[in-house]
Amino acid sequence: LSNAPDLTKRKSSTRRDPLHNALQQILGVTLTESHACPTFVYVATDSDTINSDNLSEVLYLRLLVDDPTYSSALEYLFAVHQRVRTESSGLNDADRLVVQSVQEQCINYSVTCLLEPEMFPSKVTPLEAFDALVRSPNASTSSYLEALAAGLEAQGGNAAVGRVGGPILQKLVSEVFLGSQSILAVESWSSPIQTIGSLVRIKGFATVFTNIPGFLLTPPLNGRRLQDATALGILLRFSTDAPDPAIKDLFANITKRSSRVDVNKSVESLRSKLSLLHNIVTDIFRSLLKGGAHSKTRTIQWLEQAMVVNVEGSKENPNPALVSTAGMLINLNVVLLRLCGPFLPPSTKHALIDATFWKCCSSPLFPQDTTKLVAPSSSSEQQQPAPPSAALASFNFITQCFFLTLRAVHIGPVATIGKYMRLLRQLSYMQNHMDDDPRGRAQFEMLAATKMIIDAKLLQPELLHDLVRFALLSANVTCRLCLSPNGNAVALAGLDLLPLVTPADALLVPSVPEHVVEDILSIVLFVARFAPDELKSFEFGDFLTMALIFLSSPQLIRSPHLRAKMSECLFEMCLPSHESEDRPTAAIPSAVAALVQSKLAQQHLAPCLLALYGDVEQTGFYEKLEHRWESQSPQWLSLDEAVREQKQSLLAEKERTVTSSLQLANETIHMMSYLTSEIQAPFLTAELEDRLVGMLNSVLVKLAGPRGLDLKVR
Repeated sequence: LSNAPDLTKRKSSTRRDPLHNALQQILGVTLTESHACPTFVYVATDSDTINSDNLSEVLYLRLLVDDPTYSSALEYLFAVHQRVRTESSGLNDADRLVVQSVQEQCINYSVTCLLEPEMFPSKVTPLEAFDALVRSPNASTSSYLEALAAGLEAQGGNAAVGRVGGPILQKLVSEVFLGSQSILAVESWSSPIQTIGSLVRIKGFATVFTNIPGFLLTPPLNGRRLQDATALGILLRFSTDAPDPAIKDLFANITKRSSRVDVNKSVESLRSKLSLLHNIVTDIFRSLLKGGAHSKTRTIQWLEQAMVVNVEGSKENPNPALVSTAGMLINLNVVLLRLCGPFLPPSTKHALIDATFWKCCSSPLFPQDTTKLVAPSSSSEQQQPAPPSAALASFNFITQCFFLTLRAVHIGPVATIGKYMRLLRQLSYMQNHMDDDPRGRAQFEMLAATKMIIDAKLLQPELLHDLVRFALLSANVTCRLCLSPNGNAVALAGLDLLPLVTPADALLVPSVPEHVVEDILSIVLFVARFAPDELKSFEFGDFLTMALIFLSSPQLIRSPHLRAKMSECLFEMCLPSHESEDRPTAAIPSAVAALVQSKLAQQHLAPCLLALYGDVEQTGFYEKLEHRWESQSPQWLSLDEAVREQKQSLLAEKERTVTSSLQLANETIHMMSYLTSEIQAPFLTAELEDRLVGMLNSVLVKLAGPRGLDLKVR
């Protein structure tokens, strides 16, 4: 009884001690055994209050208690780390410092817990607890993980961070690899990829991720293995071209649907899932590039590998066993274009792009056997010493990013555009010749579904917008190559002298692949035809300048095909729609304004196009007919309507004659096949032998001789 007053005084003093109360709530402990409950675990100490002097001891004793509320000591430490935020309000500055020191102690004990698993009792291993913690993030997880990574590095260097982060990162990548490859299975791939993203935002774990086995590709080196055997390739491979019947089912019986609304919904559904993937993976790449020098270097190395091993992707019919899928390459392009975002707008950091890359870089990014804009003269090759070789890593990041994207665009979107255009021609042909044959209709349905699947990934508005921005930047850099010996930034607005008289050998032009200019034209032409609204927000001054330079200075570009394609772009973007009734043009207002206001265009465009009218005759049979049509379209529209109808009637009659002649030719060939299948002796007699041999030789000369390139197959 004599001790009762003292106990009352002690309880009241404790109740009035805000620091003790805050620490008790944070640690979830009580120093009074009678107050123990599931929320507060009893810890026996000599003191009756928690303060700065015994705080570390109380926390240590609490960690030794086997508490059923938490599955591991790490889970408890994270909970304590979180509660510091909520319980530190209302304290004076001195008490707040004591409370905040709890977080530091939690990190120290967490490091000990992870590096010395036997130190504290636990129902699961610390790495299992860490796995569960990173998979269920909240507002406090990021700051805790960042402090934990710093603590691990301070305790045991990068090896300690790798010992903790490496297994979970490898496990997450394995889950993505072993899960469904379909873009529709969002619940399968999104969670582990997001977890990887949350981890690599922390520099220490970014370094660990770039060091895990399989981050860089090992032999055999090809695009398919890059996609299936490297961590970043596995994250990027989800797209609409996965072998998933559910994707094709979205567009089943597409020609029988009465409304296009449900088709558009299916396309938008695919695009929304692709957009989610793009956002997560782009965040991962940004984190890796910001994760320190080592992480950045390894990521750039992977990007360079991705370009080099996918050289097969530039072919019209690539070997699918050697190249990454078109969807994976488009996903990679989305990432690279977003990384280029800060220097894509005009008047930003264009000048930092080092164009001497073409001559100095020893990287195999652009194959040596690639056709160049113009071949260097033999005299210049003998006179000029070889420039010093430089690796891709020796250039600034903007230059690295620009040239990586330049190559990626060629093997990704531009290659897919070519495939898409061939598919459209095939669909058009089948539609014009389709009858009641169920097999033909089924094939048409399959091709139409394939077309919609490609639409979902290729015609994404954001992708098209970024592609045009990059194409216009590439046009600016290309102009610099023609105006400055080292490709330095120049004021294109002040250009007033055409044609250029500088020899190509005095510039970087002989080192530039031809496909660079062709890709610019292909992108602009494709978007002008299929999504012209995406072009309306752009200025086309640099693009027009590039076209005028090459059209007026043919010594800088040897291919008449490319110069003809430039006129095709001008036709699509600048010709008013009413001037071409058969195929309406885009008539982009900003492009028309740039053309009308350009003094260079007023002086040089007409004579350049007149010279080009003759040059296009050197292109292929079908190409020159297309270019003739574009050149003569305004002249055709100026004819009297009666004259046009007469010419169209004559054309239709000739088409019927050709159709009949081809049918007769087919029947003749069929008859020859029938006659010679069983009766061969008469054709081997001396009288017919020479004639038959002569006929076959004549056919072979036409197929494989010097005029073999004139043969085209639709």
